[in-house]
Amino acid sequence: MIPRAAATYLAVVQFFFAVTWTLYVIYLPALATRAGIGPEWIPWILVADQVVFAIMDVITGFWVDRIRAGLARLGGWIAGLTLVSCAAFVLMPYLAADASLLLGLVLTWSITSSALRSPPWALLSRYAAKPQVPFLSALMLTGSALAAALAPYLGVALRDADPRVPFIVSTITLAATVLGLVFVERRLAQALPSPAGDAEPEYDLSSARARGLLVTFFAGATVMAAAYQVHFSLNSAHAYLAFASEERLPYLMPVFWIGFNLLVIPMGALVRHLGALEAMAAGAVSGALASLASAWAPDLYTLVAAQFVAGGCWAMMSVATFSAAMAFGRSRRQGKMLGSLFAVLALAAFVRIGAYASDVVLLDWFQASAAWIPVVAFGLAALLLFAGPRLARTTLPAT
Repeated sequence: MIPRAAATYLAVVQFFFAVTWTLYVIYLPALATRAGIGPEWIPWILVADQVVFAIMDVITGFWVDRIRAGLARLGGWIAGLTLVSCAAFVLMPYLAADASLLLGLVLTWSITSSALRSPPWALLSRYAAKPQVPFLSALMLTGSALAAALAPYLGVALRDADPRVPFIVSTITLAATVLGLVFVERRLAQALPSPAGDAEPEYDLSSARARGLLVTFFAGATVMAAAYQVHFSLNSAHAYLAFASEERLPYLMPVFWIGFNLLVIPMGALVRHLGALEAMAAGAVSGALASLASAWAPDLYTLVAAQFVAGGCWAMMSVATFSAAMAFGRSRRQGKMLGSLFAVLALAAFVRIGAYASDVVLLDWFQASAAWIPVVAFGLAALLLFAGPRLARTTLPAT
């Protein structure tokens, strides 16, 4: 029960962290205008954020493994870096009149916010027994998914609000919950003096077959993340606009995340039953079919149903992917594997935002093929993950 309570608490932390990102995206254009930065630079600032996230995720992952090996505790370090991140975030509306100060705060926030990406997952992974991992991963993912579902409503509600109030409220809330991680980790250490993640046998990467399977996993995760970005971030709004007005988008876009949140816990049980890599492949096949159904939907009701199912498929893929990363990371490489996974997710977002910034999304060939890109990409990811273990003649131990 202790790891389950910790996962629930960490999900709350992830929720407030994701809300700060939403607020940042909502208010960045106005803050940049005050600093004299033209609107054409906004997408490129967001692209730079993703590059920083990817670099820092890898660095932080390696750092987490070294810190844990030397000091055994992560909570204090996570809290300390997060307080720096919170300070940079809350100062943005107050110092936005100077472009250099604003960009410096954005960079500081981007660098230090990596403390809330892979480290909390590494903390959970350390204390979670292998059979618990899929369910605890599902609990963790609900936090960021709930924030994603709330994002369109926040965009409408806060469009004309003074950024100082939401920035202060969200920062205080996030800082308070993150400080509680120190207490949570202490409780975990008292209840589980021999962490399962340290005591269980590690995944042996000494053979070429095992390393090949790891490469296959990351290749599949990369293609899968790119497919999700195209399906949800590039295609969903366009699909809805074929049947509904633009004013209804804030109420339709969350359908994907409603499906994710309602189905993520059952998907955790399915991942445990199938195995992480097998569930990733099955989720990718289902995601391809859901993307195809969304592209061919003859009416709004069919499209809503397809998007709901697509959210459930992404829940399955997400739970399976994080479970696989933690399995590859057993027992002393959780930080490296989880940091690398977050870097993959950041790079997928980088490609999507870059496509907007460079106007690739406006090209005729992209618009003609956009509906098919996630279908093909999900299918390719499934092929990689089905074939990888068979070609390598090895697989992850059962969860």
